[in-house]
Amino acid sequence: MWRWPFIVSVLLALLSPTASESGPDTGLGFSPINEPNENAFTILVPTGWKSQGGIFRVNAAEMGGPLNALVAKCDLAFTSPDGMVMFHILPDIVYAHVGIGGGFWQPGSVYQGAVVRQLESAEQHLMSLFNYHHSQAGNAQVLKSGPLPWEIEALRRASAYSNQLLAQIGGQTMTSEFDAAAMMVEYTEQGVRYRSVMATGIVNQRAAMTWNNTRTLEFRAPAAEFDRWRPVMDVMRYSVRFNLPWVLKETNNQREQADFIMKVFQESNRIDQEMLAKSRVNREEIMND
Repeated sequence: MWRWPFIVSVLLALLSPTASESGPDTGLGFSPINEPNENAFTILVPTGWKSQGGIFRVNAAEMGGPLNALVAKCDLAFTSPDGMVMFHILPDIVYAHVGIGGGFWQPGSVYQGAVVRQLESAEQHLMSLFNYHHSQAGNAQVLKSGPLPWEIEALRRASAYSNQLLAQIGGQTMTSEFDAAAMMVEYTEQGVRYRSVMATGIVNQRAAMTWNNTRTLEFRAPAAEFDRWRPVMDVMRYSVRFNLPWVLKETNNQREQADFIMKVFQESNRIDQEMLAKSRVNREEIMND
């Protein structure tokens, strides 16, 4: 389950001005909004704001494998009527390590429904996300960035069951590793100077040779008005209330995911051994010739 409200609170403490520097109240009213697709949670949103997206599920058959179909994903954005202020929850995406399957799958190819991609740190991934979602941005300047040690520890606790299982089976080299970071960046888009804060976590599932971003969000507003909009972000992030039956159902997926990680690891190891055996046979044939 996401803990992105916690990330933003840490992010603001790390990157934003002090309370005495904050701008005036926006004077907006708020309305409770249900997550539209699965009623996963409710959130207070400024009255009149637009929403787009929500919880979605990936079809394993259509994506060429199950690695991105194991758990629910959320891509949900709330925007002001003029579109300039935005609160965006970004989905968790699973990637396969370069070298998976004995290196047969090259970077950019798809392995079991996951794109093969070099592992990135949390700060590197934030830049990748920014470049992807703001491809038209100009004069971008990173004001501040840094790790979120509190969130790294939270990710460790959330994955304690999986790591315990993997450690018992294969030792510490199979357990997952974690990273988390936040970034504040200013950029110009369609003639408007924006300030954006972004945060994400990274989970490196070494046993399955996969990695993914998690608990990723962005809040942006015109740079000159950013402090004025901070109270709105505070209200939104603290107002999230998850639907307990939905949470319990998704939590059970963690155990299923741990079992699947082991299956992927075993399959990848089998492929590696086949590749090695084939390479050995080829070398022997060359030597005989």
